[in-house]
Amino acid sequence: LNVPEIPISSASSESSISRVFQERFIYPKWFTKQKYKFYEKLEDRLKKLRYVHTRSAEHYEKMNFYIFGPSISITALSGIASFLSTSDFIDPDARNGLGVTVGVLASISSMLQALASASKYHAKIESHRGAADQFNTLLTRLRFEMELPNEENFTEEIEQQIIEVKNKCNFFPPQFIIDEYQTRKHNKRLSKTKYRELSDYSQVNTDTVIDINAEEVVDGISMN
Repeated sequence: LNVPEIPISSASSESSISRVFQERFIYPKWFTKQKYKFYEKLEDRLKKLRYVHTRSAEHYEKMNFYIFGPSISITALSGIASFLSTSDFIDPDARNGLGVTVGVLASISSMLQALASASKYHAKIESHRGAADQFNTLLTRLRFEMELPNEENFTEEIEQQIIEVKNKCNFFPPQFIIDEYQTRKHNKRLSKTKYRELSDYSQVNTDTVIDINAEEVVDGISMN
């Protein structure tokens, strides 16, 4: 018995994946122009906080290396000198010199470690790095909310989160990093202004207009 095959319409399979989109996104009524401008200012603020705390972590990490690097090297040299001072193939006078050297190097190493401990560079690195990561997360959330707003109380929530991040970071960033950010921002603004001026200048019509009807005279003789 031959059963006729029924063709399967592709329309049913396509309808399962087809979506109906609106021509443009309709913003909620509570998302006003004033709130969007506030989000733009908040975005600039979060960019500054992320930059400042990232640079602060890098700065303190460099300072920590400047102290612990020599301290590790001095400790290694002190260990070598201590081993040589107990060897039999070293002259007694040299042993005494090595013993004094070991004591001096150990004292310098202890001083550097005490300085590093008092400076709290490691704690500052972790604090600023954590703050930078959290500000970067808040910045990502803010950008999503600016494009597709769906949280009416987003302003209050992000304000509370910014305050919490600042309270967790117990160390102030160095002033020169804040000044560095202001200088970079100022230079960027100047470059944009100069580029805009150059663009406006390039749009000016500088074509030369020649009047073909004007009479050209060479040596008192009309050339037309």
